[in-house]
Amino acid sequence: MVSTKTREILFEELSSLIPKLASSRHKGQNGKVGVIGGSFEYTGAPYYGACAALRGGGDLSHIFCTEKAATPIKSYSPEIIVHPYLLSEVDLKREAKKEEIEDCIKSITKWYDPLNAVAIGSGLGRDNGVAACIEKLFSSLGDIVTVCDGDFFWFLSEKNKEGLSEKIKERSRYTVLTPNKVEFKRLWDFLKQKAERTSEDIIKQEREKLREFKAPVLEISIDNPLVKDQAEIANKLENVNILEKGEFDIITNGKLAYVVKKEGCLKRCGGQGDVLAGLTALYCFWDYNKQKEAEGFDNKGFNLLKGCLISSYITRYSGTKAYEKYKFGLTTPFLLDEVPGAINNFIENGFN
Repeated sequence: MVSTKTREILFEELSSLIPKLASSRHKGQNGKVGVIGGSFEYTGAPYYGACAALRGGGDLSHIFCTEKAATPIKSYSPEIIVHPYLLSEVDLKREAKKEEIEDCIKSITKWYDPLNAVAIGSGLGRDNGVAACIEKLFSSLGDIVTVCDGDFFWFLSEKNKEGLSEKIKERSRYTVLTPNKVEFKRLWDFLKQKAERTSEDIIKQEREKLREFKAPVLEISIDNPLVKDQAEIANKLENVNILEKGEFDIITNGKLAYVVKKEGCLKRCGGQGDVLAGLTALYCFWDYNKQKEAEGFDNKGFNLLKGCLISSYITRYSGTKAYEKYKFGLTTPFLLDEVPGAINNFIENGFN
């Protein structure tokens, strides 16, 4: 089953989440986003996420990274507030002490109060120091909108396992998982063990059926083979919000499901997923904020799927525009350059 919602109705629902610009608003109301990530090896990833949140409409971006990652990230842009508090045993060249772990957690979590949303995982690396802190850093976020990406999935499926998965269940309504195909397989293998996944042939057939619909965003049945596996994982984690990146983006919380099939960038390069993570954090904050303002808001029944729909569409639209200009020469900074035009075009013209 595919929803018969028109583009106009869906656009009206999504555009209502976007805050109006006015002289009476103050710095921060459009969104203060934090990114937990950035290591000696990976400094670009958290920058892409933090910068995307600013260019997509947010007001302030923070990055919480290791000490050796801080100076390179600071040099990329004066717009990002950089905190070099993340613990790294590679930097220490020894095992982290208990008091160092506690200091890392305290130094980062004290900044949570001013933040509206956090993306965790971009350029995080797989350091044992991070492993010692990540469960507490995640669980301490409370009702702050949280996007989990990149190396977060390695800690979830390979390192911290049961501890992190239980924390996700406790915070599922506020959490969005944004795995790619490989990361989703890790989730499946960890949570479903030996259960059989939907075959690629069946998934391909369903994708071909949906190509007949001209709308770039579709609501589909939760039982559709294209989203069945993602819905099962969402249900395993207490209806966590999932945005799986792929040929079509799959968005579900195990109760509702959407497909974003807007054509994106045909050139793949590092950092595109980090842009999506930053935009998802911002737009899911807008989504949550709008729901909280509504009369009869149900704190147990809300979801962040519409915020995911906007971020998926804007990322794909930006990728299309960047690809038209640069093709084989496309890199993620060019995609970032298209984000302001993409969100402004969406506000003015809807889906196109």
